Order: sequence, then structure tokens, then C-alpha cells
Amino acid sequence: MAMSEDGLADPADPLELVSELMDVSLVTVTEGADGEPRVGLLETIREFALERLAEAGELDSARSRHAEYYAALAEQAHEQLYSPAHLATLDRLEAEHDNLRAALTWSLEPPATEVGDADRVGTGLRLVEALVAFWHQHGHATEGRRWLQLAIELVSEDPGAPLAAVAHGLGILLTQQNEFAAAIPLFERSLAIWRDSGDRDQEAKELNSLGITYGYHGDLSTARSLLEQSAALSREIGSDWRLAAALTNLGLVETLAGDLDRAAQALREAIKLDRQQGDLLGLVLDKHALTMVSLRAGRTREARDLLSSTLDFVVSAGNSDILSTTLELAACTAAELGEPLRAARLAGAAETVRQLAGMPIAEPDAALLERFLGPARATVTRDEWDAGYRAGRALSQDQTTALLQTI
Repeated sequence: MAMSEDGLADPADPLELVSELMDVSLVTVTEGADGEPRVGLLETIREFALERLAEAGELDSARSRHAEYYAALAEQAHEQLYSPAHLATLDRLEAEHDNLRAALTWSLEPPATEVGDADRVGTGLRLVEALVAFWHQHGHATEGRRWLQLAIELVSEDPGAPLAAVAHGLGILLTQQNEFAAAIPLFERSLAIWRDSGDRDQEAKELNSLGITYGYHGDLSTARSLLEQSAALSREIGSDWRLAAALTNLGLVETLAGDLDRAAQALREAIKLDRQQGDLLGLVLDKHALTMVSLRAGRTREARDLLSSTLDFVVSAGNSDILSTTLELAACTAAELGEPLRAARLAGAAETVRQLAGMPIAEPDAALLERFLGPARATVTRDEWDAGYRAGRALSQDQTTALLQTI
């Protein structure tokens, strides 16, 4: 080891240390999804290192630095999930999932939190707030709910921004699993906090989330009112981002209510705004909703063209929610185009995606699906339909993508 002029050991170069450990097979180096090298410890070496840290009284400090690093990484990734770099970001978060879990465990799980360490809990809150979109987009809703539930119990007595953020995140994942009645009071709690603090941007966001949740819970009148409030507030504060989201959900609610003209008007404005902002995910959501309008209006080829224009994003995004919806809309389109067995395969593939992600289909979406699949099912025998559905259920991810790309 090199020595400085004052006789103290110089800090070792981390890359040199890694190289030395590789030479004696104590670490592994692989290429990450972003092309950068990832260094891993063998499990026995990891356990040995943890024991040495504990003996030296440095384990808690090391875990704190680890959690801080991953909180910062998650916060940076959260911003990138709404940028053109979102695909690489999702891959990186998936690669770091075990590290993120370790950081969450140290920050939020008892007995760690029984010491009343505010900094430790604060790190956990940063992590859960930053990871909601990842859990939502990558099929980890059930796991995310567990972490958010732990977090909300730690901040339930503090009626401030941390509680509002955690309540919102938990509500989002509950809606993904169709627990709308449980999500509504969480959004309402968050909305009250943002109104008290005067944060109008967050108020617009919460009105939007609350509105679409009421819509899927079956109260279309309340949903419409809340979404119109969100849109009006977004216009007042000049947020095209919030306005586009509110209009997308207003279009969905008007579709459920049967007012297809008003739905199309809202969705076309949302498409214009999302295109101006370069929001690719927003555009896909807009076009999915407009596809529903076209299907219900009997404009099947228009629906197919709209859906086709989203496929490049869908097949590369790794977003289970988006993928399952696309498959279901494609099944409806195939049914209307006189391809019942292809519709059955697409519906079966969608069911597998939902099952793996723990994301049951919402009742209004199930009703739309059955509206088109029911007549198609009646044109073939029960055995033919069931065989097609089973074939779809058995498709691999690559096979599902190939099936989608032929619409």
C-alpha cells in the first residue's frame, strides 16, 4: 500500500482493489444493461464482510451510506422515468432491485426503525416516494404496497408533505390492483394536505388521481367534477403536464359514460399537449383511450391504426400495465375484424401478463373486453376458443411481442 509523506496510508484506488479481488476470484464483474461494469460479491464473501464490519462497529454506518446512495439513485431515476431515457432507467432499477430492497429494509423495517432514527426513516421515505413509478410500471405493485404501508405507518402522525407523498403512492398501487375504495381516502388525505400547504401543482395532481379512481369505482359524476377541477387548475397554473393527464382521464371517464364526442375532444387535446412535451408514455395512454372511443363508435380500422402507432413504445417499454391493455385492445380489434381465434390468443396473453404482475383487470375494462369478445366467441366452438386462449396464456414475452406486431 502506498504511503503519503506524513507516513499515513493513502486511500486505495477502488478500481485497483476490484482488480486485485478479481484476480483471486472474490468478486464478479458483469456488464450492466447500460453497458457499465457491475461488481458483485460472492455470497460467502458478502457474509464474511458483513461480519467484519459488525465486529469493527462499522456495519450501521456502511448500511447508512449504502441506503443514502440508493436513495439518490432512485431519485435521479424517478426523473428519468418521464424522459426519453426511461427504458434504460427501468433496466437499471431492475438490475439494482436487490440493493434497493436492502436499503428499504435498513430504512423501514423493524427493528431498524425502533431506534427512532429520523434520518434513517427519512432515507426510507425518499426511497419509497422515488420508486412508486418503477413499482407501477414494472409489475411490482404487490411489493411496492408492502414498503409503502410500512412507510405510512411511520409518518401517519405527521400531517405534512411526507405523508401526502406516501399516501399518494400507496393509492396509485392500490388502484392498479383494483382496490379503488381503499385508494380514495388516501388520495383525499393527500389532497387535504396539499390544499392546506397551498401547493396548487400537487393539488391538481391529486384531483386527477382522485377523479379517475372515482370513475373506475363507478361514480362517474364525481369523477367528472374532480377531473374538470384538475384541468381548470392546471390551466390556471400553466402546467401542460398536469392538464394533459387530467384530459386523458376525463376522456376515459366520458368514454365510460358513453359521451364519445366529448371523450374524443378531451383526448385529442391531450395528444396535442403530450406531443408538444415529448411525453411518449402520455401519448400511448392518450391513444389507448382514443382506441376505446373508436372501438365503441364502430370505427374498427381507425382503432387498429391508433393501436399500431403505439407498438414501438409498447414492445420496448417493459411496462406490464401498458402491455396488458394493449393486448386487450388488440383482442377487441381482432374480434371486430372477424379474427376470433386471434382475439382469443391476445386475450389469453393479456391474462398471463396481468397474473404475473398481480394486476387484475378493472371491471369497466373487463366489460369493454367482453363487449367485443362475447360475439366473437359465439362464432367458433367452445373447444376452439379455449384452445386459442390457452395458447395465448402459454406465450413467452418474445412470442407475445411478435403476436402484437402483426395487428
